[in-house]
Amino acid sequence: MNILVLGSTGFLGSDFINYCNDMSDINCFFSVRDCDFLECKNSNNIVPLSVLLDKGRAMDWLKTHAIDVLISFLGLAHSKNDDFEHCLDSNYSINRKIFFNAELASVKKIIYISSANVYGYGSHLNYFCISENSPVHPQNNNMRTKVKIENYLINELRTESTVGIVLRIPLVYGHGNKAVGNILSLRLLASRVRFLPFSAFSVNLKSYLSQALLNDVILNAAVDQNDICTGIYNIADEYAISTSQFVRTITENMKPKVYHLYFPKLFFLIFFKIFGKYPLYHFLNSSFVLDVSKAKKSGLLRF
Repeated sequence: MNILVLGSTGFLGSDFINYCNDMSDINCFFSVRDCDFLECKNSNNIVPLSVLLDKGRAMDWLKTHAIDVLISFLGLAHSKNDDFEHCLDSNYSINRKIFFNAELASVKKIIYISSANVYGYGSHLNYFCISENSPVHPQNNNMRTKVKIENYLINELRTESTVGIVLRIPLVYGHGNKAVGNILSLRLLASRVRFLPFSAFSVNLKSYLSQALLNDVILNAAVDQNDICTGIYNIADEYAISTSQFVRTITENMKPKVYHLYFPKLFFLIFFKIFGKYPLYHFLNSSFVLDVSKAKKSGLLRF
């Protein structure tokens, strides 16, 4: 099977490529920006992004390399720039052009890695049973443009021969010491002060996703021949855990040892309100549990 990965230099994309490299029956190609392509010593499995954005060249390359599955991690993860045009270009416009060209080249499956944050936060949600049928409530332009490319992939593909799959994922934690974004910041803080004060947040429940399980799910979606149809699928670990338990999980193997202290929630509430960071308190204290029964039924999740 020939797989093309978009967004291969990011945290998730690069790990998925390494995962596929260990499999003899998977031939993994990946895209890079044109400036990076010039620096690549071995370009046999690499395609410049500009080729995939050009209709004629993209069709020729995709057919020549007999690409069966296109997997896109392409887009903004944690962006401080919420400018609509920037988000639209990064999350929607580039993906849409490549998806369109892939469909013309008869690529069998297009898999887009989206975010469970498109559900947003608010009274419209039942935080303990967020299914694919729950209303989306994107609260920034990053999430709004992710919903836009989701809708294109699910509703606007013109041929039934190409299956469009959207995976909505929560916060992903990596193998061993791998970390990015907020998790990296938390681990760096823990390594400096050697204690974390989040033990009070022990009764809420949140869905998380291990990087290893995400890799398995994407590969299941790519190779399955029958049951996985065009649609949106929530993906998460089998069990939701509290904020306190998650913090302990991502710091348990750190050296020197990290100690977990109990500070009352009232302390955090007052602290965050004083500094205008109440949404951060809400994030620590709230529950957000994804219903993954659809993914389990389809065979994407196998636990």
